[in-house]
Amino acid sequence: EDTAGKLRGICMLALLDCRSISDHTLLSHLTDLLADSDPGVRADTARAMAHTGRLEAGLLLRLKIACGDEKPEVTGACLSSLLAMDPRTGVQAAQRLLAGGNEDMKYEAAAALGSSKEEAAIDLIQRTAVQASGVRLFAALPGSKYDGRNYIGDAVRNGASAILAPKGTQWPDGVPEAAF
Repeated sequence: EDTAGKLRGICMLALLDCRSISDHTLLSHLTDLLADSDPGVRADTARAMAHTGRLEAGLLLRLKIACGDEKPEVTGACLSSLLAMDPRTGVQAAQRLLAGGNEDMKYEAAAALGSSKEEAAIDLIQRTAVQASGVRLFAALPGSKYDGRNYIGDAVRNGASAILAPKGTQWPDGVPEAAF
């Protein structure tokens, strides 16, 4: 068993702060780590790529998402990072994963979209839920402009049959809470 994965992950994080290496060298190391044998290192690398501030890192994430990974959580980490770096492209990638047949990939895509707080991501979750089940889902999530939790009562009055909200959400009177 490979026991050095954690060390490779720590070294990768240190690379992000290293000002003496070129962008090319940094991205070369991150590319190698994105293909590491340890899925934890691959996922950590994907998350770190969002913090590079380099558009080229987004291209690598797109490639990794398109090629897939044997561990769905690695693809999920890539998608979360891509959504953080380039929301429009991330939503498009998530839409392709949601349309695919792999249930684990669909779960990872939905989780990444839900944590993104981007309006287009929440819209995609709602459209996908309605298409899949006929359920009218309202995503009551905090956003950059509005907090969806403030509109739960309105959503239920307007026909929402399910509410997606963070833990600890205060539910309006008359709206039952069920946690899954």
